Amino acid sequence: MKNIRKPQIIIFVLGLVFIVSAFAVSFMPNSYENLKVNTTETLPQGVHIPININTADKATLCLLDDIGEKTAQSIIDYREENGGFDTKEEIMYVKGIGEKTFEKIKNYIDVK
Repeated sequence: MKNIRKPQIIIFVLGLVFIVSAFAVSFMPNSYENLKVNTTETLPQGVHIPININTADKATLCLLDDIGEKTAQSIIDYREENGGFDTKEEIMYVKGIGEKTFEKIKNYIDVK
């Protein structure tokens, strides 16, 4: 160890830190981490992100985090009674969807 100089040790340690950091980044969750089905490869055929809450069926709405069959049906009932959603935020008028749920799903839904 006497033959190794301080700069060489520092370079070795920095290289090791870089390698460990790069390895750790490869295991970070993707951008769909809040979605139960989190990659386009595993989404049912014909389902795309963002999910259009004005046209999605019950099964598709159930793919959203914290949306079960009952809430999905409430979304469908609301849009039929009110002529659809004008904004994403309007989904919070549906019984069972509050601010917390909206925050989880807002990046995965659309009204267009």
